[in-house]
Amino acid sequence: MHNPYDQIFKKAGKAAGLLSLLFCLALSLPNAAQAQFDVSGQVLDGETNEPIPGANIVEVGTQTGTVTNPDGEFSLTVSGADVQIRVSFIGYQAQTIGVDGRSNITVRLQQEIGQLDDLVVTAFGIQREERSLGYSVGRVNTEEFARVRSTNIADNLSGQVAGLQVTSPPTGPAGSTRMVLRGVTSLTGNNEPLIIVDGIPMDNRTIGEAGEWGGFDGGEGISALNPDDIADLTVLKGPSATALYGSRAQNGAIIITTKTGAGTDGFVVDVRSNVTFDNVLARYDAVQTEFGQGSRGRAPRSQAEALQFGIASWGERINGQPVVQFDGEVRPYEVNDRNLENFYDTGTNISNSIAVSGGTENSSFRLSVNRLNSTGIIPTSTVDRDNINLIGSRRVGNLTVEAKANYIIEETNFRPQLSDNPSNPALSLAYMPVTIDVRNLANYKDAQGNHIPFTSSNFRPNPYWGFNENGNQDDRRRIIGFVRANYEILDWLNFQVRAGTDYYNLRRTTWDNTGTPWVINGQMNEFSYNVREDNIDAFFQLQRSLTEDIGLSATFGGARTYETFEQVSYSGNTFIIPNLITIGNTTQSSRNVGYGFNEKQVNSLFGTAQFDYQNLIFLELTARNDWSSTLPSGNNSYFYPSVNLSFSFAEALGLTNDWFNYGQIRTSWANVGGDTDPYQLNLTYAISGGHPTKGGGNAAHGGISGNQIPLADLKPTSTEALEAGIDLRFFDGRLGLDATVYQQNTTDQILATTISNTSGFESRVINAGEIENKGVEMRITGRPVVTRSLQWDVAVNYARNRNEVVALEGDLESLRLGTSRSLHTFVDARVGEPYGQIVGRAYQRDSQGRIIHNDAGLPLFDNNVVLGNYTPDWTGSVRNSVTYRNFAFSALIDIRSGGQIYSLTNAQMFGTGRHIDTLPGRDSAQFDGDDNFLGGGVIGEGVDQNGNPNSVEVDPQVYYSHIGANISEDFVYDASFVKLRSFSVGYSLPINVVQRFGLRSASVSFVGRNLWLIHKNTPNIDPESVINTGNAQGLEHATLPSTRSFGFDISLQF
Repeated sequence: MHNPYDQIFKKAGKAAGLLSLLFCLALSLPNAAQAQFDVSGQVLDGETNEPIPGANIVEVGTQTGTVTNPDGEFSLTVSGADVQIRVSFIGYQAQTIGVDGRSNITVRLQQEIGQLDDLVVTAFGIQREERSLGYSVGRVNTEEFARVRSTNIADNLSGQVAGLQVTSPPTGPAGSTRMVLRGVTSLTGNNEPLIIVDGIPMDNRTIGEAGEWGGFDGGEGISALNPDDIADLTVLKGPSATALYGSRAQNGAIIITTKTGAGTDGFVVDVRSNVTFDNVLARYDAVQTEFGQGSRGRAPRSQAEALQFGIASWGERINGQPVVQFDGEVRPYEVNDRNLENFYDTGTNISNSIAVSGGTENSSFRLSVNRLNSTGIIPTSTVDRDNINLIGSRRVGNLTVEAKANYIIEETNFRPQLSDNPSNPALSLAYMPVTIDVRNLANYKDAQGNHIPFTSSNFRPNPYWGFNENGNQDDRRRIIGFVRANYEILDWLNFQVRAGTDYYNLRRTTWDNTGTPWVINGQMNEFSYNVREDNIDAFFQLQRSLTEDIGLSATFGGARTYETFEQVSYSGNTFIIPNLITIGNTTQSSRNVGYGFNEKQVNSLFGTAQFDYQNLIFLELTARNDWSSTLPSGNNSYFYPSVNLSFSFAEALGLTNDWFNYGQIRTSWANVGGDTDPYQLNLTYAISGGHPTKGGGNAAHGGISGNQIPLADLKPTSTEALEAGIDLRFFDGRLGLDATVYQQNTTDQILATTISNTSGFESRVINAGEIENKGVEMRITGRPVVTRSLQWDVAVNYARNRNEVVALEGDLESLRLGTSRSLHTFVDARVGEPYGQIVGRAYQRDSQGRIIHNDAGLPLFDNNVVLGNYTPDWTGSVRNSVTYRNFAFSALIDIRSGGQIYSLTNAQMFGTGRHIDTLPGRDSAQFDGDDNFLGGGVIGEGVDQNGNPNSVEVDPQVYYSHIGANISEDFVYDASFVKLRSFSVGYSLPINVVQRFGLRSASVSFVGRNLWLIHKNTPNIDPESVINTGNAQGLEHATLPSTRSFGFDISLQF
């Protein structure tokens, strides 16, 4: 898609880069005239006094540096006698030391252990010591995050944080993810955590997703962020941690802090290139290759039969005999078992970043530019993303001003069609007989441009047609930014005000070209979305000692959030001129225009007070009150408090010793209110139908819009949460255990339930329902080996969540969440049962569990039987990180145990004869010359309707097709898996080597993601292959194959 802003973007980038460079040069000029100074010394282990060879010594703010020799000794010429040097080595805490005119310096480095005073970013960007928190948080290694990356950074969170479940369906390079913390809390609403970037909430909605009838994944906001810009990523779990962010954070929050130039002396240039390649990971691994295309035990005898039996694998045994195919050509009747590899391409992801940062004592800046070019395994599926980020700060007296602007241009082409959309290539590939070579379909249209089919069904077209002739394009322009001013009134009191925005325009075009079998004259749609959220907050922050033993940290302020969403749509069909994709080329009578708009405002007051006693006991109280425009005036105000307590008991009670270093217990309670989407209180009206001249004359075209009855006296939802945890450290921090238990109940939910169509509506809004979540989270960290040259770190995460739908409304016992394309298998919320029950057709059995068959020998079934639940029993991960001298190795194994998934792909493979389990009975089946079944075949195990052993012989094609079309039970699988989620091996060049090239540092790494699906129980599909990222998980249909990626990462710093 042509980008009209490309030239402006490029010129602005050049101008900003030139100005930044000149500014950086100005910052570095004062150092040029200083006299050189020689300094030498030795670097020792702070505990053993043994020398540390290979330690890095660098003059701060320059590229001058060296490494210690085998005796830990060094010698360095620096630019002056009053400069600072930085000493670092893997496994030790780095030190920055002033030379102060000394010519000989001895440096003692302390081994890194679990830090007890790490700062954690909490609500409104306020930093707190981790030991002071009464709730659990998770932190992510952002360097590893950037090195082993995905096109969507949310994918990188898989397995990183205990209690955070990340699902990444195979939906193409611009697809979205589903992130859930501590289980589902909303029956039908949003269950994902709030995304906060530098204190500003980010809109992370997915505009467009697949359902049972098809569609595509419209992507999400977090995917647009540049991982090279991220300095810190903290996951705040549950309402207790996020009480000050309001109701949107009742599902937790992901706090992203981007890099700045703060702490930089002079200027630094960072350059990074990351290149990876994608290929198919999960293949069709349970298909039969003994029988080919055909029906009733024979191969096609004409082109017409080849088309008729296009996706039928009920033919004869494969033995290489010549058989006529879809195009009339005669080819050998042989196995083609590499159709997936021959159809899908190798995808590529190329990410290049450059960042310039600099600073002085009172000012700093950082400018970064990133370019991503990604092509999926479907060659027309591409993403091109430009990300420019500028942040700067200046301190004048007691006033500090900081501003940021992040501009993102994202263009995507052919987000892959999914589920039942005929442009989904998997709809044809999954069921294509093994005797057809997919490469023979690559010529998908004739000289006149007509579709060349391989089957007579218009809804199972040539798989090459969909992504070459039909398509969709997105052009998204986004700006995220803020201005913040902080004034230090007293040394213990400051005032901050901040205004930020997240705004984007999304222009989307979708089309099916002329000649498309299921819409022969073509059709198209144009959409334009304007999405904006403005946030303003202001607060006082106080921090001082009340007595010698008691300290106080407090915050009080207010906030306002204003959101708007606007949509304009145009549609038309029947193209006048073939291959001209524009609304003006559709017939005028077919064109329609749509418009939608909503807005929402929330005003808030909030406050916190944290008391600490001797830095051992911390008590925090928080309170917030919101006034929401989406609730009626009598109910639009809701108050929610929280209480958090932390006690470092080991230190307070004198329990620490040589092997036990730290012990903390914590507990918290919170209550969070919630509102709803706009316009749920009253009926709304809109223009209906077409323009009055379209047959309507001057008749009125207004009417009630929507099919839902509102609720005028809505009240806010309420979430109450309680958690308790313990943090233990042993052997100087080399072994650690952090464990949390929690319970969370969400009541008075705002949702829609179905009603009788005789009312004139389809649903009504209710204020009811309760979900309860209980769980445990655990993180074990260890450092089994640490020497001067080798360090091995291990981290194990474990989480287990149990939820229950406690109540719905009145006598309502079940709420439908989603439907499979089979139309007989669903996902429900049922009272007294876990959320996300998979409900469908099960075999009808007698009291002894035997399957009952009808007179035709086909199994009977019962409807609406609970067959499983999509929530896993537990999730976990194991990360190993090893550093040896300048080498670094890291691997993350991601584990999910339990939970089920219904695979319509496998069911339809049964129906078409592709599944390996359709082999029994084929050799014995007998047919006459007219394809009438004579006998043999399949005798279903079980009984007849009279309780006698079933003895009816059935044509295998009829028997297995009946099961595939009517039974769910056989195709609900255990969705457990074990995956090698990420892997990297890297090498950092020694400082004395990189200096020769004018560099500060340089590293190169081999990287990979999803390299190995170690274990799964789902035939033919990846266990994460769900249709979409909504609440109706556990349903799969013709999903694209999941992919593995591998490549390299190069990082340079000047």
